[in-house]
Amino acid sequence: MFQNEASITAQGGTGPNYTYVWSNGQTSATAARLDTIVYTVTVTDERGCTANFESEKIEDHPAFNIIINFTLPSCFGSVDGAAGATVRTGGTGQGYTYLWNNPEGSTTPLIQNIAGGVTYTITVTDSQGCTANKSAPLPQPNPIAFETSTTDVRCHNGADGTASVINVTGGNDNYQFTWDDEAGNATTAVVEGLTAGIYTVTVSDELGCFAERQIQVIEPTPLVVTFQSKATLCNGSVDGAVSASVSGGIPSYQFLWSNDVVTSKTDRLSAGTYTLTVTDANNCALVSTVDVAEPDPIDINITPQAPTCAGSRDGRLDITATGGTLPYTFSIDDKSYRITPTFLALSAKAYNVFVQDRNGCKTSVVYPLIDPPAFTVSIFPNQTAFEITEGESVQLFAEAINQTGKVDFVWSPSFQEEVSSNPTGSLSCTECFNPIAAPKNTIFYELYGVDEAGCEATDKIQIRVAKSRVVLVPTGFTPNADNLNNNLLVHGTEGAIITLFRVFDRWGELLFENSNFPTNDTEAGWGRHFQRGRNALGGLCLVS
Repeated sequence: MFQNEASITAQGGTGPNYTYVWSNGQTSATAARLDTIVYTVTVTDERGCTANFESEKIEDHPAFNIIINFTLPSCFGSVDGAAGATVRTGGTGQGYTYLWNNPEGSTTPLIQNIAGGVTYTITVTDSQGCTANKSAPLPQPNPIAFETSTTDVRCHNGADGTASVINVTGGNDNYQFTWDDEAGNATTAVVEGLTAGIYTVTVSDELGCFAERQIQVIEPTPLVVTFQSKATLCNGSVDGAVSASVSGGIPSYQFLWSNDVVTSKTDRLSAGTYTLTVTDANNCALVSTVDVAEPDPIDINITPQAPTCAGSRDGRLDITATGGTLPYTFSIDDKSYRITPTFLALSAKAYNVFVQDRNGCKTSVVYPLIDPPAFTVSIFPNQTAFEITEGESVQLFAEAINQTGKVDFVWSPSFQEEVSSNPTGSLSCTECFNPIAAPKNTIFYELYGVDEAGCEATDKIQIRVAKSRVVLVPTGFTPNADNLNNNLLVHGTEGAIITLFRVFDRWGELLFENSNFPTNDTEAGWGRHFQRGRNALGGLCLVS
């Protein structure tokens, strides 16, 4: 926009109220905003008299020549730069005012503490209000830039990582390196022996300009071993197994068990603790242990019930078991197994008791089932045979040994050697302790006893009855010349009469016969002659 002016002063004519008309149409004594040309003005006085005048050629003030000088910031991003403006020529040459476009809107030729990378503009105004603008960018120093490289930690929780600063550019020379506390406040471009983590490094130049960056050193995840353990089937058996699953670290993995197996699974194991060393591709190793369990040994406990009586078959074995793996089966012959742990109707002997669990594990124990002391009864007199004379009696007594509770006795003639129409009639009682026996003939008496447990016993005694002898015939004689025992005589009770006396040989031939003679008659005997007076041969004869 043009800022030139032209003024005219009128004299003469009839004044003082003159009017003015400029060639650009303005109507005041002063025309403004004029171009650099010659203008004409017509002046009219109060009487209407006019006069024309021509202005001098209007000339512009010299154009503004503004110079901006910068002082660069010391570092990239620093706010310590400066800019100074100088108006060398232009305008009225005096009374300049200044206005910068910085945030503060500074009004001095010099501004300080400004940032680089910004275009700064200054507006200069002269005394006549003429203005001019000047813009210039304030450069940024090259930033310090660098790259980093790392070597990761080889094993989890290791301390062999490295971090390096490489390819540093920008800033000024003489770079220095400063690492944080975690890196040991190192001052070198390369730091070693690092654990996994985030590290901060600062690279600075000789002016104190710096750049900072975080560097992450990573590590593998920890090696983790998960075991699946299979217990042995039986206590002491060698059929356990363990398998291992591995995660973390760097695959692939190698395995070494304490039993020298080199696969992830090992079997045919007995119970115990096994060690596994797992090594990954970085040669990182993890040592772990795992237990192979086993069932408790099968333990047998037996509650016996002895037979009620010696020799009876009502004994009992109740079996309980612990250990192993439920359920159990039971046997007393290792052939027939059953789930019922009770065995009945047993006689006394040693039983081999077997218990087998669900896995087929078996154990046994020998248990003797013992008879109680034998219940016995005895008859007194304590003789197998007892002799009385016909017509006499004897009192018998019963005794019990090892009885349970009260004993009931029953006497009877179990068998006899002579026929009797009333065999029990010779006992004074049959269900008593001490009957009196008065048998007429030789007889066996039997004692039967039963105690409160139902145990039974018997004893027997023979009572021999001696008959009174009426006659006695010797079993031999010696008919020779010694005159001793030459005749076979019939002896007996005085006064007894022998109604018939016969002697037969072994073939049944009658050798001698006599009758109706008294006993002890020396003349009535046989003197080794046949009936017909012949001598008899020696040998066996039958007398009747």
